[in-house]
Amino acid sequence: PKLRFPAAVKDERRNRRCGPGIALWVVLLVGTVCQGAAAGPAEDVERAGAGPGGAGTWAFRWEGSLRAETAVRLDGPRTLAKERNLGGLRGVATRGQGGFAATVGVRGFYDAAYDLSDRYTEEVEKELESEGVLREAFLEWSGEDFALRLGKQQVVWGEAFGRFLTDIVVPKDLREFLLPEFEFIRIPLWMAALTWTRGNLAIETVLVPDLKYSVLPPAG
Repeated sequence: PKLRFPAAVKDERRNRRCGPGIALWVVLLVGTVCQGAAAGPAEDVERAGAGPGGAGTWAFRWEGSLRAETAVRLDGPRTLAKERNLGGLRGVATRGQGGFAATVGVRGFYDAAYDLSDRYTEEVEKELESEGVLREAFLEWSGEDFALRLGKQQVVWGEAFGRFLTDIVVPKDLREFLLPEFEFIRIPLWMAALTWTRGNLAIETVLVPDLKYSVLPPAG
């Protein structure tokens, strides 16, 4: 039988994942770079919608982010624990001065530490090396007293001292425990959220047909 060494197996898996990963990062990078170029025209569209007859005008706004996180294990074995690059892209379309809006957001990451080391199992690499997800995709309508949001979204019900005491509507991504920002820890769900406000009083009702559970880190 043909012998297959760990390094050769890792190279083979890396080549299979290379195409989708590169495509994801090209989309995120191009969208983030185009954000600055699109800021001026978007402001012009918003001003046009504010004038007479501009109620049917659509205004588009894009925003994106790129960030890098590095961690080194100080206790033995002293290795590179994280070399993660994260990117996000979000687009919002609003119509005139009305209360209708549409939002779409994606996010992805790639952690090079798993390609630079052979100490992690294939299950750990599959879970933590790279990811690309649809974070937001919802329609929103707001009136004088009511606001309705339909689609994939986060619903936040309070935070206290870094703990999720009442924030229990959506599941959590605990693969890195509580180190990331809460916005990234929450896992968005497909749902309908209706909010009624009157002065300082607000009552929110949610319907969640999407069933998901919190994610824990894999063993290894």
